[in-house]
Amino acid sequence: GGKRREGILSLLEDTNMPLSGTELARHFNVSRQVIVQDMALLRAQRMQILSTYKGYFLDAAVKEQYVRIFRVHHDTEHTLDKLQLIVDYGGKVLDVFVEHPLYGQIRADLMIANRMEAKQFVEQMEAHEAHPLKLLTDDCHYHTVVAGSEEQLDLIEQELKMRGYLQE
Repeated sequence: GGKRREGILSLLEDTNMPLSGTELARHFNVSRQVIVQDMALLRAQRMQILSTYKGYFLDAAVKEQYVRIFRVHHDTEHTLDKLQLIVDYGGKVLDVFVEHPLYGQIRADLMIANRMEAKQFVEQMEAHEAHPLKLLTDDCHYHTVVAGSEEQLDLIEQELKMRGYLQE
């Protein structure tokens, strides 16, 4: 198990693309559930592994960026527009989270860095008839966004505000 986890880390370090649990399971000739357990153990060791709908990857690049959390509010039909706005100004949407009155914070990693990934995310949501987290909190939710500069984050904030997505 330890050697497999070292191998998983090595593969994640050598790629810029997310690796799916299925791909990793095939590579190591184990079940996908074993990979899920390995990821939990690696995270417990403080490894910065993120899980998205496209797969797993290391989050080392985030340390080199500027980070801001935006509180937003919009209906589901505006999801794509909001995500594309963020990436158009150089942002990367790391996650979405809500503050639920009963369960506390509920978070999901997104890792959306360009228009195509934003479109694919919305298409996946529609294909699976999945409900976004924001529905739990009357459309209010948060995104952690990284960018190369504070100026980019300021532009994202201004545009979110101008389009009525930003909630103060």
